[in-house]
Amino acid sequence: MRDDFTPEYTRYQKYLVPAVNYLKQNPVAAGICTHWMQHPFT
Repeated sequence: MRDDFTPEYTRYQKYLVPAVNYLKQNPVAAGICTHWMQHPFT
C-alpha cells in the first residue's frame, strides 16, 4: 500500500542506503580486498 504522505525521497533512501552498503561490502565478502576503499572500482 502506498502512503501518499511519505516523501518520495524517504522511500528512495530506505532502499538506496542498504543497496549501496551491500555493493561496497561485496568485494570484502568475496575476499578481493580487506576494506571496501581498497577495491579499484570505488
